[in-house]
Amino acid sequence: ERITYIVRPRGSPRPELYRCCLCWENETTLIIGWADNVTIGQVRENQTPKEGYPSRYVEITAIFNTDKSFICGIAPFKKDLIILAFNENDEPKNSNDQNNNFPELRVVNRSDKDNPGKEISLEALPISGSERNTALDYRLDHMGEESLFYIVSRHEIINAKPRDLGDHIDWLLEKKRYGDAFFDAEGNERELSANKILQLGQLYLQSLLD
Repeated sequence: ERITYIVRPRGSPRPELYRCCLCWENETTLIIGWADNVTIGQVRENQTPKEGYPSRYVEITAIFNTDKSFICGIAPFKKDLIILAFNENDEPKNSNDQNNNFPELRVVNRSDKDNPGKEISLEALPISGSERNTALDYRLDHMGEESLFYIVSRHEIINAKPRDLGDHIDWLLEKKRYGDAFFDAEGNERELSANKILQLGQLYLQSLLD
């Protein structure tokens, strides 16, 4: 039974250029990543079904674009999303650039209605042969129960698993996001020492004064 048709956003690239990535988070939540767009749909029961019409429908609960990158794979990660992203550049590739055309594994926020898609973390993946690859050469698979993710390319498979809080704090500090680092650390004395949280608070206050 077909219950709905989800239209691609206006201005989207030609459909054959990028694979449509579908992921069922559970029996009723469908996550769609296509080109530079993320759409999340929730299957609902029709409380007043009419004869000849579907008994269910899909409500779009979130929609946002990625930042100048294209989606090769998408999966749920707790309250957030994991996106395997590929940046395409019209400029000639620089063979001396160590991050040349590496795909990126991103964690983005999906629960903040005011800022959906906000980047939480990003990791460039050193895939062999990446200088010759396109977005169609990558795929993301996952085992939700174990929080394991597999990045598949033409030549290799990379296994990824979540970082701990300390790794996440270090990444935020590298990005000079001192406020986010402090507030994420606050209240997590079991994982971070009180002295570490104090240092983060001092960095945050200093950033406000600079």
